[in-house]
Amino acid sequence: MWKLEAWFGYNGWLDDDHHKPAIDEDFETKAEGVTRAQVILADGYTETIGDVYHHFPAASISHVRLGEYEPEEEE
Repeated sequence: MWKLEAWFGYNGWLDDDHHKPAIDEDFETKAEGVTRAQVILADGYTETIGDVYHHFPAASISHVRLGEYEPEEEE
């Protein structure tokens, strides 16, 4: 599995509860993660929460991380 994380603007990429990535998505293959990262780097990220439209422009990206991980096994 591959995990894509992206941070925008001031939220930085420090590892604490106040600096969570705006994007946290999992992919089966590296190619899927790279393709999604390319879209975000070109177009930014849009999310609607309730009735509020939020757009994070690509220019505000502060950090992007794509890494491989082993999913935890379910008991």
